[in-house]
Amino acid sequence: MSTTQFDKIYHGLSPEVGSVYSPEFRIANSGMAWKGEENEKVIALPSGDIKWAQWFRVARNFQLRVGLKDRRRETFDGFMREDHDKLANLLKQYFAVTLEVKDVTFKGWNWGVTDIQGQDLAFLVSNKTAFELPLNQVANSNIAGKTEVSLEFASSASPGKKSSRNAPDEMTEIRFHVPGTHKSDDEEGEEMSAAQAFHDAIKEKAEIGQVAGDLVLSFEEVLVLTPRGRYDLDMSIEFLRLRGKTQGQTRYQYLVMQFAREEETTAELNLSEEEIAKYDKLKKHYEDPTFEVVSGVFRALSKKKIIGSGAFQSRGGHPGIKANFKAVQGDLFMLEKYIFFVSKQPMLIELSDIHQCVFSRVGASMGATAARTFDLKIITKSGPEYTFTSINKEEHEPVESYLKDKKIKLKNEMVPDVDLLAAGAGDSDEEMQSVASSGDEQPRPRIGGDDDDSEEDEDFEASSSDEGSPTESESESSGGGVTASDASGDRELAKGSKAKKLTKKKAKTKEKGSDDEDDDDGEKTKKASAKPKAKPAKPKEDDDAMDVDDERPKPKPKPKPKVKSTAKDDEDGPAKKKQKTSA
Repeated sequence: MSTTQFDKIYHGLSPEVGSVYSPEFRIANSGMAWKGEENEKVIALPSGDIKWAQWFRVARNFQLRVGLKDRRRETFDGFMREDHDKLANLLKQYFAVTLEVKDVTFKGWNWGVTDIQGQDLAFLVSNKTAFELPLNQVANSNIAGKTEVSLEFASSASPGKKSSRNAPDEMTEIRFHVPGTHKSDDEEGEEMSAAQAFHDAIKEKAEIGQVAGDLVLSFEEVLVLTPRGRYDLDMSIEFLRLRGKTQGQTRYQYLVMQFAREEETTAELNLSEEEIAKYDKLKKHYEDPTFEVVSGVFRALSKKKIIGSGAFQSRGGHPGIKANFKAVQGDLFMLEKYIFFVSKQPMLIELSDIHQCVFSRVGASMGATAARTFDLKIITKSGPEYTFTSINKEEHEPVESYLKDKKIKLKNEMVPDVDLLAAGAGDSDEEMQSVASSGDEQPRPRIGGDDDDSEEDEDFEASSSDEGSPTESESESSGGGVTASDASGDRELAKGSKAKKLTKKKAKTKEKGSDDEDDDDGEKTKKASAKPKAKPAKPKEDDDAMDVDDERPKPKPKPKPKVKSTAKDDEDGPAKKKQKTSA
């Protein structure tokens, strides 16, 4: 019996080529057979089962598609164009089957018509096949929006087995935009969206319900922090599925779920007693807090150890402490072999990879407020550094004790609290000194602060005319009632007394609250006394002082009493004391 063989042939979607040491694909009168190279898997098709055959142009050259009597089919890729005539003759000779050539379009259009052909979903463009999707590989179908249907595909890798290093990329999801409406084929002819009709057809033909039959346990509306949202959690023997309203394409390294401690769940696993006996610590019936049920079932099915919070406790008795990593706030857990930062972006650091931990306090020079928190920098042996900030100062002692117990090298760059308080007090003194010496206000020298001046104050006796404004009769009895606004009177007083005595009298008058004119005269006298050689004020300088006085807004002048100059008034110096109250 003659046998024809072909080299470098692939079976189905597998990246594995046929065996080199034995015929890869052979055809004989008894049927067809293919043997793999790695796992030496053998695919045999008896001649009595072969019903039809098709020839396709595919990515890996040409494909031979063989239909079997039980509505199954097998595909073999890798044939060359010149193999077509040879295969057609062999199929006609051995199995009385005609090799049908299927046209394929290469337009690259992304719109067309879908058609379910047996176990395949064909996408047709201009009545020619653009591509086909095997429905037996569809793991799930979802309606994403009103007009969009998403198909998810199961991985071709064997469960529990790592994929080959040379394994090619696989498509895991495809989405179809299906606009418009569709009328059902029943008698009522109910109208529905075309997307819903397409979704129902896929679910029926792909037998997605069979995958749901393997469901062990399901939880509804579970709060998931990463990726954020509420999802229905489906646990199966081989996988864990999250079903939410939206689906994204982001890949997450961690899955973070949050449960209320008081929430309890009553659940019964969809497994027989024989299947439950295969797993360690797995029960048929649960009536426990939700987080314990999820973790217990997940641990048993995945056969992985669950790591708890450990023996570490914060000052408040919690298993973790609050900390910030850059702008992200989270909880820092000190575990037995890891430091785990739980946040929107979780981070796991192995203790064996830590080179050194540094305690520091940022902004120590700012004063006592910086003493409330500290920073923890973790330097790893592999290179990256992680700095956790805004940790409460009360957690320093338990964190330091934990790291010492793990024999991790520590470095303390924190400023003691006493130094911080001293620095804060020093800052306050500097601030007070800076305010005193800011120069915004010039300090005025105190006039009349000497003991001699105090004696002069005691000798001075105010007359009854010092209280209130003088009347006409008082002005007449006082010997003239010369006012400060009377320039001629000032000049007469300046001529009738010595410069030194006049300077001291003017200073006394200013300190006790004299009017504006006396203030100007006093300031003028002070300037004169500050010079190395005091000189009597000249009449011209008095005129200038009066000019400055005239520039100020003057109150409404009062009637001036008549001046009666007498010899006694000219000689009596203390008359100036009375004139200061006349303004």
